[in-house]
Parts: sequence; structure tokens; C-alpha cells
Amino acid sequence: MLLCGMNRLMLLFGCYLLFFQLQAQSLIPVLDHYKPLRRAHSVNDGKVWDDFTDEVEFRKRLVVPGFKWNCQGFAFDTVIIGQGRLMAGTSNALVNAGVFEDVCDRGIGTDSSCSPISWKITGRRGKRILKVEWQNVGYFEDWSYHSHCSRSISFQIWLYEKNSRLTLHCNREQWFRLSAKALREGGVKVISDQGGQSFSGLFKP
Repeated sequence: MLLCGMNRLMLLFGCYLLFFQLQAQSLIPVLDHYKPLRRAHSVNDGKVWDDFTDEVEFRKRLVVPGFKWNCQGFAFDTVIIGQGRLMAGTSNALVNAGVFEDVCDRGIGTDSSCSPISWKITGRRGKRILKVEWQNVGYFEDWSYHSHCSRSISFQIWLYEKNSRLTLHCNREQWFRLSAKALREGGVKVISDQGGQSFSGLFKP
């Protein structure tokens, strides 16, 4: 009876740890440690981008980091770079992680990009990090009202091989340039055919 009780206790403890691990995944802001990426792969190659339809080739936004992105019980081999977010999908799940703000190239309406997007992988096997940068991006809402982008922000999202941790990097002063919508809706969203939809918002820095 005692052994049976111990086994049951261990099973419950294991389920608790698994539940905690899945629920704890979020996008964590890290401020005052922003440094522009060097020797990185360009996503837009100087082309103006907005909604990633014709402006940027899809294959340029696909990244195979060499490690799996584990999120909410799903494992993804390929990461897709989107507008201020990282995405991945399988036949039964879709994950989005980012600020969920309608950011755009500040060069929209011209022939020259002002907002480069790039990525690189750092670290050794087991401790690799996929770093994606959106530099000097504007907000489409500004452009739609004023025909130019009065606000701008540069930020990076890091995906860690170890524990699939996600962090958002930007300068503290630029953090406050994010709109209330971005701060409210930013985070990690998972949609699956097993558990419906789940959302974990941005942690406060």
C-alpha cells in the first residue's frame, strides 16, 4: 500500500512539473542588453516589406535552426520569421511568439528599405540561440494616417535551444514606444486541434 501510494504521489508530482513547464513558457522582456546583430543573414535583402506577401520571398523567412522549438507539448523543426514575431506550425498546431503589432518597413511607399530584418545562430550545440532582429521598424497605423512613420523601434527575439526559452530584447527607452496593444497582446499564442487555443502574455520587465 505504501509503495502504491508513493507511486501515485510521484505520478502526480510529475504531472504537476509537466503542467508547470508548459504553462510557464512565455516571451520574457530583457531590457538594456540590446546590441544590433553583426554578420547576420538578411531576410529582406534591402527590399521594402509590409505584410510579407510579394515583398519578401517565403523561403528567405524560413529558418532551420538545427534544434527543435518545443512549445505546449509540440515540437517544431522550422521557424518562420514574420512581422515582429516568430511562427511555426505542424499539421495539428500553430504557434506565434512576438509583439503582435502591425509593424512595417519605414521605407514603405519608396523603393528603399529602411528597416532590415536579419537572423543568426550563436552558441555551441546544446546551448544554441536563434536571434532574429527587426531594426528601425515603423508602425503601419502611423503610415496609414500620416504617410510616414513617426515612431520606430528596434528589437530582437531570441529562441534558446535549452528549454525553448523565448526572450524579447530592446532598449528600455524603446520598450515604452511599444503601443498599449503590443504590450497587452504580445506573448505566445498556440492553436492546436487538441487543446484549442492558449495564450501566455508578455512578462513585465
